[in-house]
Amino acid sequence: MSIKYLEKYELLKLLRYCKQHDYFMYSIITISFVYGLRVSEILDLKRSDVNFKDNKITFRRNKGSNKTRHTLTPEVRNILKKAEKNYEKRYFKLHRSNVDVRLKKIFKTLRISKDKAHFHAIRHTTAISLLDKGVNVRTIQAILGHKDIKSTMVYLQITGKHIDKENESLEAIISREV
Repeated sequence: MSIKYLEKYELLKLLRYCKQHDYFMYSIITISFVYGLRVSEILDLKRSDVNFKDNKITFRRNKGSNKTRHTLTPEVRNILKKAEKNYEKRYFKLHRSNVDVRLKKIFKTLRISKDKAHFHAIRHTTAISLLDKGVNVRTIQAILGHKDIKSTMVYLQITGKHIDKENESLEAIISREV
């Protein structure tokens, strides 16, 4: 199975472009990346899911997972404050298919591989980025809202950077002692 995800430079290029040219897409891509969300989980976000006073946000996870509660990051907080001015109940009113169409056009403009031009690639990018930072697989499972750890384990096939880093740290332990 081939998992499509964005390299860091592609993600940054995408976010910079969207922030200037399509703030709606910037908003949902940022929220997806920060919290590891599916597009439907963002589009389902209601005003009642956000508590600015407590600085918390709740997501209704799909695929059998329950709700997950997170701390609002400063940028997501700003995005939602701007979005709430435009909508009464939901933050983002757009059909998923329209999101995909817009994303494909943006990827084409930016010359990012069309193989990666699906919204779920953002979620994959979150998982790979966390692994590359050395985050524990159980933590990644919780961030992505996976009920079964096997769903998270597929990302271990993609990157070996965290393994190399751990091998070096293990060697450092014995090289000091031997």
